[in-house]
Amino acid sequence: MPEGVPFEELSKHNTEGNAWISINRKVYDISNYVNRHPGGRIIMDQAGKEGTNVFNKYHSWVNADYILKDCYIGKLKLI
Repeated sequence: MPEGVPFEELSKHNTEGNAWISINRKVYDISNYVNRHPGGRIIMDQAGKEGTNVFNKYHSWVNADYILKDCYIGKLKLI
């Protein structure tokens, strides 16, 4: 998606097996990551959302780009 992922598209991916999240304006498909998330399934609370604030609150030292590099979809499109 060269022009970016619209928020409307991100918000559609909020279920088990079809979960996307945006962190720092980057959209990731976390569907296969959920079971590996060290904090458990709580990550699903942010599925389909812009989760930067929650990510930074609990994982400010974590490099999301590195951990989720295989899950990257594209940039979140700004309006």
